[in-house]
Amino acid sequence: MRLLISTTSPYARKVRMVIQLLKLDDMVDIEVVNQWEDDPTLAKYNPLMKVPTLIMPNDQALTESHLIVDYFCSINPDINLLPMTVNVWQHVANMGFADGIIDSAIDVVIEKLKRPEQYHYQPWFERRFKTILNTLKYLEERAQPGEEIQLYEVSLACALGLLDYRLSGDIDWRPVAPKLAAWYEEFSKQPIMTSTEPGKPL
Repeated sequence: MRLLISTTSPYARKVRMVIQLLKLDDMVDIEVVNQWEDDPTLAKYNPLMKVPTLIMPNDQALTESHLIVDYFCSINPDINLLPMTVNVWQHVANMGFADGIIDSAIDVVIEKLKRPEQYHYQPWFERRFKTILNTLKYLEERAQPGEEIQLYEVSLACALGLLDYRLSGDIDWRPVAPKLAAWYEEFSKQPIMTSTEPGKPL
């Protein structure tokens, strides 16, 4: 299989972390593409020009990170990345909140990188920042990550990593979520984090 990625994409990072957790590294070749240009390989398999994109053995493609994660989880069901408790749906919901932080942050990043500064609309930025901080406060109070690395922990780590990588000068999230900050400081030392740092060469 071939996984098309950008090394700075938080969703590509999430999939790469899942691959390592499921011990599927030998089954997946990772290829770096540029989704902002007419990369022919990415265009062939994903006309939306989004990463990550997974090219499966039958030459079909999966084009959303959550679908790619589900697919990989189906390949190795012996390793379960969801809690085997009645709270599994809350775990999934918390993962969705973490992914929502990523979405809001990406909105800001694209606006900053791709739109000329004179056209930036500050109230829109402030709305995104408020959404991110409110969600972090919610997770701080109700959804502390567990000791076991599961899908919520992966999504949360990718979200916090994105904030530090792209928006460290715009949003100071640690005072809002000190317990998450303490968890993230330790979790960042995990091999699945250090090997997938944004922009790090493969």
